[in-house]
Amino acid sequence: MKNKIEFDQAIKNAYLDMAFPNFAFVMEKYNSLKYKGIITELSSRFDVRDNTELNNDVCFSLEVVLQEGIAFLYMSFVGQYAFIIFKNDVITKHANINADVAGLIDILLCHEFMILDKEFLLSEVSCDICPFLVEANNKYLNYLFARGLKIK
Repeated sequence: MKNKIEFDQAIKNAYLDMAFPNFAFVMEKYNSLKYKGIITELSSRFDVRDNTELNNDVCFSLEVVLQEGIAFLYMSFVGQYAFIIFKNDVITKHANINADVAGLIDILLCHEFMILDKEFLLSEVSCDICPFLVEANNKYLNYLFARGLKIK
C-alpha cells in the first residue's frame, strides 16, 4: 500500500484548501465517464443501487446484490480508492471470499482502484486537520469517503 504521504497529497489535491475545502471535485467525479463506465460494468453483472449522498459523501456509495447477500461498495472521488463491506466485514483482496465478491474486486482492480483495508481506513490522517472533520473523527475513512461514515 502507498505510504500515508501519498494519500495525504491526494486529499490536499482534491479539497484544495484544508481550512476551506472546495467540494467541486465531487460533482465532477460523480458525473465523469470513468465512474459511469465502472457502474455500467458492475450493473451488467450485478443488481446495483446508488445510495450516494452528494451532500455528505465524497465517494460513490453503492449497494451490490450478490447471491449470498448485499455488498456495500464505496469508490472515492478523492482518488482511485475503494473498499467493500460484506456481511459486516471490510473485505480485502486477500480475504477468503466468494466468487461474486472476487468479481467485484476484479472489476475495481481492472480500473486501477486500490482496495483499502479496515486498519488503514481507521488510521488517523497525518495532514492538516480539516475543521469540519474533527468531530467526525480524523480518519482516512472520513476524508476519502464520507463524513461520519463508520465501520466496525
